[in-house]
Formats: sequence, C-alpha cells, structure tokens
Amino acid sequence: MPNSIHLSPNIPLRLALLDPSGVPEDFRVHFPTSDGRVLTLDRKAAVALNLLDLEPGEPFMICKDWDGEQGHPSRIRVWLPAETEQERAAVEAPELECQLARPLDPENQLAGLMVLGYLEELLSASPRESYTKPEMLVILNLLKNDQSVFAPEVLEQYEAICADIECDQAEGSDL
Repeated sequence: MPNSIHLSPNIPLRLALLDPSGVPEDFRVHFPTSDGRVLTLDRKAAVALNLLDLEPGEPFMICKDWDGEQGHPSRIRVWLPAETEQERAAVEAPELECQLARPLDPENQLAGLMVLGYLEELLSASPRESYTKPEMLVILNLLKNDQSVFAPEVLEQYEAICADIECDQAEGSDL
C-alpha cells in the first residue's frame, strides 16, 4: 500500500483513526487514519487497539517494541496519551458524580460498596497529585457524603486533599 504507515522499532507514533473498527483482510486489519494513510496490524495488535475503545479522530499512541536482537520477535503496544485520558475523565466525571449522588437501592448497594472499595484502594495507593480535577471532585463528594465506610488512613488522605484545596482556593486556583 502506497500510503501505509511503517512502524519503526522503539519509536512511538501518535495517530488518530477515521474508522476505529478497521477493515479485516486475512490475518490483518487495515485502519484508515485521519491523515489519509492506512495502519495495518496483525489481529493480535488490532484486538489491543480495539480494547482502547477509540472514537473516530481520537488520538492514541502506538509503538513497535523490539530488543534489537536478530530473530527476536517485536510486539505492538498501544495506549492512550495523557490528554485523551484526561478528556475522557472530564466527560465521564459529571455522569459518575450523578450516579454516585443517587441513594443506593438494595439492588445497587453491593455495586456501591465495590466502588467505595475501589476508591479506598485508589486513595491509599496513589499520590493525590496524580488525580485529575474531576476525579478529585468525585472522591471528595463521596467522602463528604459518607466517611464511615473508609479506613482511617484514607480519611487522613481526604483531610490532606481538603487542606490542599483550601490552600488552592486561598491562592485563587479554580479547583
């Protein structure tokens, strides 16, 4: 193919697809890109790309990893760039906030407890500087509504986040 994309070893590329579903052919899948070229991947890499659940035109990163040893296989790695993840989080945060603000009926209490468990694990494992603003707002709203379900170290993290926000507000930040 004259307009096909060649992946050089160990050099990441930022691409966007016109049609994320691709066109299967034998054991390969062709993906038209937004710049008019075509990305051709084997089925395994195409599955990994589909797991990103891309929208048309949404950027992603791709890299052909190879150790440089003759005869050693290469592998294709795909991921979302930070900006794409942040855009998705900003879109999903209000929806998640609405869902979490609703009182839980008995059928959804188990799901709610699983979400709280996930947030507790997230808060105790990740430095708070790594959260996006929408994530922090969801976490703060959950904690504000019911602190009794969280472990003491998570509540300490909550108090530290609140202190940071109070400092940010005093300095004029928009969080």
